[in-house]
Amino acid sequence: MCNSPNDYNNSIIELMLESVRASIFDFTPKVLANGRIDWDELMDISAEHGLLAWVWDGICKIPQEQQPTRIQRINWGLSAQDIWDSYFHHQRVLGKIIEICDKKDIKVLLLKGIELSSLYPKPQYRPAADIDIYFFDNCIEGVELLSGGKYELSGKHYTFWLDGVHIECHEKLIDVGTDLQIEIEKYLESTLYHSEINENGFYVLPFWSNIVHTLLHNLAHLTNPGPDPIKIRSILDYAMLLEKVVSNGRDDEYKKIMKRLNLQKQSDLFIALSEWIMNDNYSCLYSFDKSSVLNDLERAKLFLSNNKYRYPTFDNSSFYKQLIQRFYYHRKTRWRFSYLPSLAHQRLMDNLKMQFHLFIKTLFGFPFEDSFWDSLKKARKSNR
Repeated sequence: MCNSPNDYNNSIIELMLESVRASIFDFTPKVLANGRIDWDELMDISAEHGLLAWVWDGICKIPQEQQPTRIQRINWGLSAQDIWDSYFHHQRVLGKIIEICDKKDIKVLLLKGIELSSLYPKPQYRPAADIDIYFFDNCIEGVELLSGGKYELSGKHYTFWLDGVHIECHEKLIDVGTDLQIEIEKYLESTLYHSEINENGFYVLPFWSNIVHTLLHNLAHLTNPGPDPIKIRSILDYAMLLEKVVSNGRDDEYKKIMKRLNLQKQSDLFIALSEWIMNDNYSCLYSFDKSSVLNDLERAKLFLSNNKYRYPTFDNSSFYKQLIQRFYYHRKTRWRFSYLPSLAHQRLMDNLKMQFHLFIKTLFGFPFEDSFWDSLKKARKSNR
């Protein structure tokens, strides 16, 4: 029995993860003992975490009398179909990219989402919002060629649309803002010479580089103080990579690469999260004793499972009350920022600054944006 809303939410999350495992490893998932399931809520949470198609596949494996209503099954099935259709459309666009770039002898490296989908028995179940590519030494040339000169520079990406698909061309393989990230970027660039071509004609990162790249990408989203927090789908990608490491008996190599790149603490947290998601044991991969990450593991599970930490809402009826709520939220989630060491202070300040912006905006309707801070800086300089 679920004795509290938190217990029920944990049960929904566990059912979601059980359904994902059932889909990937092909078994019949267990349903909640009391049989009372809010299927619409489960669908919403699954979609939010990028797991909708896997969860739907898992639910299809349970007896029909325990499944959602007919209308709910239709809605869920149509939503899953959208993910499958999107995947196959992405594949067609990838084919067009290769066709165009081959004519100019431009090498294309495929990154992240759609490349990681190959880890799964049914790759079309993994949703991808866009296509991430890297052009080695021909970034601008490749972007100009594919976009016809119609592109935007957004952060470290050149972005454009091709046949209705959003394309992100990376200048760098990862965000470079800390000493750790700079060293990882150097490591990844040094391994590009060993990139292999997959069956579709794209270059892909070597196996160990892919693990490191996926870990750093997850860390960046874990410590993102903005509106794009980490999703369970991204951790599932890492768990699938760990499955390959363990099944091939390469745990010593894994630990060596994490030690070499000073990623032991970060790796151990994501091993623990992967164990939770996969309900499996990866103890052979830990650099330190698992007990060293247990506190942050519980915090991470809460962050992933509870929307008040992922997408916080604050009561704006009282100036004092909202200020306390925002401070409490910041204090409860600041542990995340310790996982990218030299960026921790900046991310903490970004988080506080964002909370202050939202605080002013919700209370007074005043758009307290970065331009305000820029004007203050200019005023200070002019007064010196």
